[in-house]
Amino acid sequence: MVASKCFCYVRTDPDVPKHKGISVVIIDLDLPGVDVRPLRHLGGRAEFAEVFFTDVVVPRANLVGALNDGWRITMGSLAHERGALWVEGVMGAQRGIDDLVRLAHERGVSTDRVVRRRVAELAAQVRALRALGYKGFASFAQGSSAPEHSFMKLATSELRQEIFELGLDIQGADRAVLDPTVAAEGARWQKSWMTSLASTIGGGTSEVQRNVIATRVLGLPRD
Repeated sequence: MVASKCFCYVRTDPDVPKHKGISVVIIDLDLPGVDVRPLRHLGGRAEFAEVFFTDVVVPRANLVGALNDGWRITMGSLAHERGALWVEGVMGAQRGIDDLVRLAHERGVSTDRVVRRRVAELAAQVRALRALGYKGFASFAQGSSAPEHSFMKLATSELRQEIFELGLDIQGADRAVLDPTVAAEGARWQKSWMTSLASTIGGGTSEVQRNVIATRVLGLPRD
């Protein structure tokens, strides 16, 4: 709702199947017929919007790349996005691990063997994903694709859910409390866990990511 322009993927050849016949255009959001409606979530904030187009005319000069070549542009854009998302995902997960350690000390469970094992397992996953992300960047630098990054988005988003869930478990009976005067750190862990559920949807759902990995990375047949 604050953008002045948007990318739009439109079908420009209805006679070819599936991903063929798609083009990318840039649309000025102040054109007649464009209606931007903010989407407010349960907390009252609006972070996304839905856009409606009614008889909007877009100049041919706004075409990005070649006509009907939108799918290739889309794949390149998504690859670039996912190539950067892992950095944010891994660094966020590492901050979560550091905060888990502090929370365990504050709650007096830092010597609990179960807690220590779970934190160690999550920390090991963070280190492994960081190394995998660097390997993907090395592939990019050598001019090849980086199938590692197809896995990174899936892995980091689900890992962060596990980290926040452990933060809830460490709080014991307070895990279900949203009262900031009772829950640890002003109910930060509760709110972060609920927000983390959206990370497995935004940027490509976990189900979509698994399909991509299965067909394009592992080479499994389509049904």
